[in-house]
Amino acid sequence: MLVVRDLVAGYGDIPIVRGVSLEARKDEITSIIGPNGAGKSTLLKAVFNLIKPKGGRVLIDGVDVTGLPPHKLVSLGVSFLMQRRTIFPELTVEENLEMALWKMRRNLTNRRERLERVYELFPAIARLRGRPAYLLSGGEQRQVELARVFLQEPKIVLVDEPTVGLSPKAAYGIYEMLTMMKGEVAVLMVDQNIRYASQFSDKLYVMVNGVITMEGSGETLSSSLKEIVKSWLRYT
Repeated sequence: MLVVRDLVAGYGDIPIVRGVSLEARKDEITSIIGPNGAGKSTLLKAVFNLIKPKGGRVLIDGVDVTGLPPHKLVSLGVSFLMQRRTIFPELTVEENLEMALWKMRRNLTNRRERLERVYELFPAIARLRGRPAYLLSGGEQRQVELARVFLQEPKIVLVDEPTVGLSPKAAYGIYEMLTMMKGEVAVLMVDQNIRYASQFSDKLYVMVNGVITMEGSGETLSSSLKEIVKSWLRYT
């Protein structure tokens, strides 16, 4: 679904991402883990062209989309859930979700069908539908953001640090939600929670100092987490 080949990106003349190659497939969660400053979030921004790549290629379904503006990537089915909160606090949960259906605002039947499908898939969101978003916990707000992304029916979801600042219980709920979504989309996630990432991811890439140093299935690498963290020290 998504292929990145030899991607180079950074700020000014400083390369942060240095020749990264990876793949994210439908029906899978693919995670990039690594220490702070490894270039993980910069990589996602370069894929989404929030930072213009300096080299390499990004392909979706075999089509080169390198450097396409974000709004065109959205039209091709790419969504980006950023690390910073994007919730509208004064709106209810349902009103927040309806923001994802703005283009369908005149088709009330289809809008209601899409909302009901989300409520069926994510019962926790259904229970919150009438509540103002500012009354939600951080984890609940993140769940609403994920549900809003899902409403857009993307092919690929880029997720940047989905559980930063959340309790372990709230973080677990986010990963469970991502697991339910992966049946219909390819998820490429940047994460510092290596234990949860290895537990819920089908494929893991380890990124240190702008390069991929290790890759494998989440199941395979989960038994080597201590060694992986130790390996980061060799690159710092």
